[in-house]
Amino acid sequence: MSAWSIDALVVVVPVHDEAELLDSCLSSLAAAIGYPDIMQIVGGTVASQTSQALEAMSLVVLLYAAINLLIAVAASVANRRLLRHEGRAA
Repeated sequence: MSAWSIDALVVVVPVHDEAELLDSCLSSLAAAIGYPDIMQIVGGTVASQTSQALEAMSLVVLLYAAINLLIAVAASVANRRLLRHEGRAA
């Protein structure tokens, strides 16, 4: 990579990471607003077919948390690699 592209990445990566985390927070708000719809799908459909609505909702929550954690870890790893490549300690 050239020095220009590294300088550009130093500026872009942290901003992109913050944008991803903001999207994650906003999707949390959207999930809270859409909670009745989620419960209707999970609680209605799954409960009527399997009688395990609590387990299904737990899987939805765990999947959501895992996706958010994966985004945060990927952003952190990208930032650390960039800082290491630039010569600064992370």
